[in-house]
Amino acid sequence: MSVLVLLPNHGRMREAVPVRALPRVAPDRLNAERIASELTQLDRPGGSEILRYVQSYKLTEDGNITEVLPVEWLAILTDVLALSQELDDHLPPRRFDEMGWPIPDPRRDRAYDDAVLGRLPKGVFVWWDEFERAYLERLRRWPEQQQKDGKLVRDPLISPELRSVIMEGFERFAALAPPADLPQEESLAEKDDEDIAPWREKAKSANAGPVKPENRIIPFREPKRRRDGWADVIIDAIKEFERVNGATANETQLWAALAASPPAGYHVEWNERAKSLTMPDASSLSWKSFSGRFRNLYLDSKPL
Repeated sequence: MSVLVLLPNHGRMREAVPVRALPRVAPDRLNAERIASELTQLDRPGGSEILRYVQSYKLTEDGNITEVLPVEWLAILTDVLALSQELDDHLPPRRFDEMGWPIPDPRRDRAYDDAVLGRLPKGVFVWWDEFERAYLERLRRWPEQQQKDGKLVRDPLISPELRSVIMEGFERFAALAPPADLPQEESLAEKDDEDIAPWREKAKSANAGPVKPENRIIPFREPKRRRDGWADVIIDAIKEFERVNGATANETQLWAALAASPPAGYHVEWNERAKSLTMPDASSLSWKSFSGRFRNLYLDSKPL
């Protein structure tokens, strides 16, 4: 299951990755100590430089997004280093390669991650497109074999307990990730080398969300009958998304938009326990039910 979450950003939904997930997203490249160190944006020998110019943000309890200042990471780094020192007294010594990367030691790394990840702040993230771009630029400097082994992992295999730690502070938005069996947006990292440059330029100029090869309005088919109020909610959400973004939402984007910012006047709410949407005088709307309704609106041409 993906550790990415969809968060609202300038009227769109944008992919974000919790900082606690980064060691599993970039295995053998980042750990809690490196994350905290690089986000201070200070010059430090041996750093991976992946995060040095990436801005981190915090999702507040009221749903707002604020920047985390580099100076705030100094206190976090101090805390992480103190715990790391304690762990080093009980774990096998670390070994490093000629580039300063830690040599993988599965038993040690798992014990370290499980103990230290919780010291990174909850609800703090970086935007996925910014992190991916910085990672790709660093990847090109590595030896050929390390480039082959350096693919990012959007859906790492993690225990339910560790996932709970990673997603702390994102509980509402973590539920907005599409089911694992649905196709994912194409990643910049999965593009062929000759295609990366133009996509990277598009990503730089975009305010939010995955970069798409095209943006267009796709007319939906007016339903023959509206058996309940959800048809109106979905159609109003489609129109609002198109008004704000100038393009038709795909299935995942519209589901996320409904949960995060539903159309006004319907009193739609997100039920965290049931992972569904609720509305007075109507049955709850699950992902499966929403997906069927959405696809019926676009039988002729499905939004990408």
